Amino acid sequence: MSEKGENLVAARGYVKGSLTRLYSFIKSEALFTSSITLLQTKKQRLLETFKQYERYNISILQDDPNDPENVEDQEEKYLYSLACLSDAILSKVSKKETPVNCTPIAQTKLPSIEIECFNELETRLNAVATGDVEWRRVLERAYRLGTK
Repeated sequence: MSEKGENLVAARGYVKGSLTRLYSFIKSEALFTSSITLLQTKKQRLLETFKQYERYNISILQDDPNDPENVEDQEEKYLYSLACLSDAILSKVSKKETPVNCTPIAQTKLPSIEIECFNELETRLNAVATGDVEWRRVLERAYRLGTK
C-alpha cells in the first residue's frame, strides 16, 4: 500500500472512531434525556461522518482493491443510530410519552437490600433496656392502667 493509502486508512480510522462515539451516545441513557437540538445536531453529524467514511473507502479501494475493511459493521451502526435518532427526535417533537424503541445496552441493577420486619414489642423492650425515658413512661402508664 502506498503512503497515500496509509494516510487514507488512518483518516478512515478517525472517522470510524467518530461513528463509534455517536453509536455509543445512541446506546446510552443520554439519548432519552437530550434536547431536540442536540439530537438534531448529532443526526446531522452522523450523516456527514458516514459520507466521509464512504468517501475514504472508495479512495482506499482505488489504491488497494484488497482492503480488508468490514463495511457492513459500520453500515449497521450507522443505520441503527440514524433510526434511533430519528425516532427520538420524532418522539420529542410530537411530545408523545411513548419511549423510543432503542434500549440501552447497560441496564443498571440496584443492589438488594434487606429490611427487617417491625416488631413493636422488641422495639419497646430495647427502648426500656437502653434507658429510653419516653418509652419507659409509656410502659409504666400502660401497666398502671392495666392493673386498675
